[in-house]
Amino acid sequence: MELANTQNEKNQVNAEKERTSSDP
Repeated sequence: MELANTQNEKNQVNAEKERTSSDP
């Protein structure tokens, strides 16, 4: 469960980073 949580958080962070990068 902890592993899944970490992956989920990483995915969210990645999505947010990509969105911020696309929106200067």
